[in-house]
Amino acid sequence: MIQQTTVAGIMKDENKTKVQLIKELQQMRKRVAELEQNSMIEDHQKAHDKALQAKFISEKKRTAASLSLSKFCIDRANIGIYQVGMDGRIFNVNPYAARMLGYTTEELTKLSICDIDPFVSLDTMGLDIERLSAGRQKNTFETIHIKKNGTRIPVEITGNILEYKGQWYSIAFVKDITERKRAEDSMRLSRFIIDNANVGIYRIAPNGRIKEVNPKAVQLLGYTKKELESLSMSDIDPQVAREDWNTHWRRLNLQGIQNIERTHLKKDGSVIFVGVHSNLLEYGNRQYAIAFVQDITERKGMEQAVKESKERLDLALDGANQGIWDLNLHEGTAYMDARGYRMAGYEPNEFPGILNEISKRIHENDLEYVRSTFCRYLASDLETYEVKFRFLRKDGTYMWVLSKGKIAARDAQGHPIRFIGINTDITQQKKMEEMLIQSEKMLSVGGLAAGMAHEINNPLAGMLQTAQVMSQRLTAGANLTANKKAAKEAGISIEAIDRFMQARGIPQMLLAITESGQRMADIVSNILSFARKEESDLSSHYLNKILDKTIELAATDYNLKKKYDFKQIKITREYDDNLPDIPCQAGKIQQVILNILTNGAQAMQEAGILEPQFILRTYADPVRNRVCLEIEDNGPGMDEKTRKHIFDPFFTTKPVGVGTGLGLSVSYFIITETHKGEMMVESSPGAGAKFIIQLADSYEL
Repeated sequence: MIQQTTVAGIMKDENKTKVQLIKELQQMRKRVAELEQNSMIEDHQKAHDKALQAKFISEKKRTAASLSLSKFCIDRANIGIYQVGMDGRIFNVNPYAARMLGYTTEELTKLSICDIDPFVSLDTMGLDIERLSAGRQKNTFETIHIKKNGTRIPVEITGNILEYKGQWYSIAFVKDITERKRAEDSMRLSRFIIDNANVGIYRIAPNGRIKEVNPKAVQLLGYTKKELESLSMSDIDPQVAREDWNTHWRRLNLQGIQNIERTHLKKDGSVIFVGVHSNLLEYGNRQYAIAFVQDITERKGMEQAVKESKERLDLALDGANQGIWDLNLHEGTAYMDARGYRMAGYEPNEFPGILNEISKRIHENDLEYVRSTFCRYLASDLETYEVKFRFLRKDGTYMWVLSKGKIAARDAQGHPIRFIGINTDITQQKKMEEMLIQSEKMLSVGGLAAGMAHEINNPLAGMLQTAQVMSQRLTAGANLTANKKAAKEAGISIEAIDRFMQARGIPQMLLAITESGQRMADIVSNILSFARKEESDLSSHYLNKILDKTIELAATDYNLKKKYDFKQIKITREYDDNLPDIPCQAGKIQQVILNILTNGAQAMQEAGILEPQFILRTYADPVRNRVCLEIEDNGPGMDEKTRKHIFDPFFTTKPVGVGTGLGLSVSYFIITETHKGEMMVESSPGAGAKFIIQLADSYEL
């Protein structure tokens, strides 16, 4: 536009010289250049201004974002933040500060520091702020703040003094340190407890070095604290060698906890017993053992004394075959010691310790008596509790028990709540009593039997002789001259008489008279044998051989009337091959054994035992200088009443006319009187019978 104007001007001024025109043209070009330069400067300025404006806007946005982030952080900070004026007025707080004290932010900004800190007053607040701004007071300190509900909490405050637009402010960062204070109190209490504990406490490193001990540990071993903390466990525990400590530590690592009893060496060289409870702990990536050590020397001494006392008591109870029991009457439970169980063949605690379980094992014929005695004693009707009863063994047999007890405790109303006592196995005593009664009975019966036998023997002999003569005279086959003569004089033949006798059964009657008389003669013979104390000399015999000979003799005993075949009975021999010879009358011992075998065989046959058997057992009893024989069958057994009377004279379980009732009583007499031995029987229904014979192994009879 400028160029067009200039050229037009030149064209109009045709009168100007060329030189002038060139000069003017140069001036015009210079002016154009200046105008173009000014235009470029103006454009550059505009661009610069625009850039500054954009930068200002960007900075403003960044500042706003930073302020927003700061506010966000302050509002969500996990610590209380107060903005406090120099006059102590709170003019801004974050939400955490408000929650910490139970106020709203609006409520809290209407208060001053004096309202929430009991240690700050208007008089001292300005001085405190001045000291803080001058750096003469720590910018981190602890104090108390009061919550809206009046409770007080410990706080830690970090404060700063800041100036903004010519005004000074305090920015306080406030942390609730209630839990930390509790932890510190707990640590102080723990330290107090450790220092004053009545047990020694050791902190032990993995290499066995003692790192720290409490005063009680020092007192226990007589060292100073410094001395003890310079030692290793191997220095005070003789059972821990240095090379074994690693094994001990590995075991503690596996178990985590150990409870052991050891001995520790004191500084003066003496030894004390200690109980050690060890825990494995980890702190700061390091492992330590914390050992709690208690002096148990006195307790060990008492335990040893108790142990020795218990051993003496056990020896006494074992010797007396006694067991202890303890009843809790409220709970209905019963404690029985190991002897009480083993006495009856049970393992300890094999059946529950309750009264019902014990009652189930008392013989049914004794149970009511035991209960009655028990109740009467508890009701104070009896001065002492003492009762005898039969108790079921594990093997199914019964043992005799003598039970004695007393009330050990009563409740507030005076009712018994605890009842303790002892049970004594009196089975052998009862057997001895039975044997004594039997012996006395046999002796008393013996005198009477001897007189009766002699009185019966004479008429019996006449009766048998007369029956034999009558049989001869009335039998046609007798062919006696006197018979023929008497028949002829009577006008009748011998044959006719015989036919009459047969028709009337007279020969059978005579035979019955003869057999009955013979049986009576056998009874008389047994009675005389029973009553007579033989003076025959004893000689040495080997009991096993006597048994074998008797079995051979029994094997020949078979007839249709007895209805059993001894050869069909299984015989099991359990002989002791090292038996000494015994002084005895072999024939008498054979008689006893044969009697037992015969009775047993008949009993098994009558009971229908499909596989009858005898077990013959011999063994030595060196304590009592006895050789023992047991004859055991698998027959029907016998009840208690039968067992008690089995050796009584004339007692029999067989039908009338089958047994004399003297076989076992004579056998008993042979063993107890002739051989000064012992004879007894063990049996229960369905469990067979076992006869036990004990004979002296020497001539000191």
